[in-house]
Amino acid sequence: MSRSTKRTPIFTYVGHSNKISKRFCNRKFRKTTKIRLLKSTNLPLRLDEVMTEWEFKGDGRRYIKNVSDKEMRK
Repeated sequence: MSRSTKRTPIFTYVGHSNKISKRFCNRKFRKTTKIRLLKSTNLPLRLDEVMTEWEFKGDGRRYIKNVSDKEMRK
């Protein structure tokens, strides 16, 4: 992987990627649907009903024009 680079220079502002937050959100969604199925109540239809984007770890993304080769490496 020494020669693999990113194709587009898009980076997050603060923190790292939202991958961990998305995994946690999906786990929470599945857990609440199981519980609500057992209780016979209304099921959550979207992930927003369980966890909002504001609770994710990353804080947005931005496009950077002049980026060094070192920052573009994976």
